[in-house]
Order: sequence, then structure tokens, then C-alpha cells
Amino acid sequence: MKKVIWILLLFTLVVSGCGYSPDKDDIVNEYGKVTNIVAFQNFIDNVKNDKEDKIRIVNYTDEGDPILHDVNYNGEAFISKLDFSRDKYSSGGTSTVTCKSLDIEGKEETKIYKLIECNQDNSQPTLLIIRE
Repeated sequence: MKKVIWILLLFTLVVSGCGYSPDKDDIVNEYGKVTNIVAFQNFIDNVKNDKEDKIRIVNYTDEGDPILHDVNYNGEAFISKLDFSRDKYSSGGTSTVTCKSLDIEGKEETKIYKLIECNQDNSQPTLLIIRE
């Protein structure tokens, strides 16, 4: 009986460690459908007012694996950290860049939010693409 309990416990730990359950404050992008957009808009407003803030965006791959994107704004710059550790088809690592500005490219129905002026050449992390 003890052996069965240990096997079930081990199985539960392995299965739960593979995915990610978004927190209520996370901004979730599932294949273009964005939830908790209010948190993202609050972040954008705080950035415009030079107020410190941070967000986590959870993007899902085509296979359903989460990629976590933590963005911290300290009133002057953005620290962008992408975590690929839960994506089985990636290198599994993390990537961190520091950027000076947020750029909003947009047409009437689509806005692209990305970080620019980053400390790594050709790096412009996209935060979200919002289609209205």
C-alpha cells in the first residue's frame, strides 16, 4: 500500500511540474485570445505615468506549452525575462534583456506592443498583439 501511495505522489509531482497554472493576475494569451486585458492596460497606463509596475504574460505554443514572459518596469527601463523551461520543443532556458522604451505599433484593428532600444542587438521582445 505504501508503495502505491509513493508512486501516485511521484506521478502527481511529475505531471504538475510540467505545466503552469496561470495566476489570477497573469495576462494569458491563448492563440490570440487575451484574458485579463485590464491588467495589461493598467501596466501600460503606469508606464505612461513613469510608475513602477510588473506583469507576467503567459503565451502558449501551438503544442500547448506555456512560455512565461515577466516584464518589470522600474520607472526608467524594462527588464524582460522569457522562460522557455516548460516548452518541450525549445532549448528550455531563459532569456533576459533590458530595454529603454515601449513601442506601440498600430492600425485601427491591431496593436503591437513591443520593447525597443534593448541591450542586445536586434532584440525587440513583443509583449502582446491585440486585435480589436
